[in-house]
Amino acid sequence: MTMTTAAAPASACLARYSFRRNVLEKDRTYSLYPDQLVVEEEGVPIQAIDLARVRKVHLKYERTKQRAYFLCAISGGAQNLELKHIHFGGILKLEDRRETYTPFVRALLLAMAGRPGVQIKAGSMLNFITAIVGIPLTLGLGLVMLMLDQWAGMGAAALLLVMCLSVIRRSRPRTVDPANPPAAFLP
Repeated sequence: MTMTTAAAPASACLARYSFRRNVLEKDRTYSLYPDQLVVEEEGVPIQAIDLARVRKVHLKYERTKQRAYFLCAISGGAQNLELKHIHFGGILKLEDRRETYTPFVRALLLAMAGRPGVQIKAGSMLNFITAIVGIPLTLGLGLVMLMLDQWAGMGAAALLLVMCLSVIRRSRPRTVDPANPPAAFLP
């Protein structure tokens, strides 16, 4: 993606989204225009990313030990951006920004729809494969625990099985219709 310091006029803005990725970073505002994505951060020169250079937009639902969040990864060339629907307002202060995140991502998908060579995808191959492999493993573990009369271990295996089954639907890799993205990938 080409980075410049020129910005488009505010009247042509299709959508805007602002969030802070973590406590150590400052707020960033992402403004979508018909031909570029402008990134503004206090104390940093304005960056304009040419949408013609974007090669992939990838929607994901990620779950960590601490939280679950929706992610939109934009990549092309050496520059990659990750937008999350969670904003870090301070230490232990998370804000859900789905009211502005979802319209921004929908506008981005529509802006990228007609561009040649752009992949618009959803899901996570790693999470999908992990869940598929985890199902027979947790079933086997549950059966071993049942034969050993270990009810707590069987309960833990059942919980892991439910987690694997719930991950499959959201993580299945697929191509996305920009006009109708899967509801599982937008808050």
